[in-house]
Order: sequence, then structure tokens, then C-alpha cells
Amino acid sequence: MQGREVFEWSVADPDSLADLPAIGPPTFDRPPIECEETLYIAMRAYRAATGAELPAEAFTIRYPEQDAGWDFDFDDRPKMEQRLPRLTALCWPEVIHSLGGLFQSYGQLL
Repeated sequence: MQGREVFEWSVADPDSLADLPAIGPPTFDRPPIECEETLYIAMRAYRAATGAELPAEAFTIRYPEQDAGWDFDFDDRPKMEQRLPRLTALCWPEVIHSLGGLFQSYGQLL
């Protein structure tokens, strides 16, 4: 599953992203997902599909009305566990930090 199907699925149920193989704690085969990297997904996909750069008008963002239930601090673990329990269990920073030594060791091997 990918593309529009994943987008629509995740908008309907954001916690369902936990089912995707690319989401989860980092491993040797899956580095941590960083926010900055996600900003370039569309640009890279467009370039790979067309061989061209995204047109300038492609950068227009239209935000839908936000559900008031999502207006909270995403660093608030209890609230995150309430709203996104599966993603929180997979991706909460202490899980990532506990694997930090693993990646440090991995980086030294390269």
C-alpha cells in the first residue's frame, strides 16, 4: 500500500501508520525517520517519476480545518498515548534513544 491510499488511510486513522513497515523504532535496515527528511518526499517522488523538478505552484499548502482534539503538545506522552497509542509505543523518543548506542556502533562499522 502506498500513495493516495496510505494518505487517505492515515488521515482517517493516524495511528494506523504504525502498520506500515517503514514506521517504527530504528533498526540497522531502517534508520530513524526525521522530520526534515519527510519534507522532501514529494519532491523526490516527483523527480523520480518525471525526471523534472516540482513546479513552483506545487508548494501551495491548503490546510483543512483542524480537529480541536489534535490541539495539544505532542511532547505530552500521556496525551500521545491517548491519541496515538501504537505510534507512541513504536516511536517515542526513549525507544529511539535506547537504540542510540546501536546506531553509534553501526556508524563506526561503516
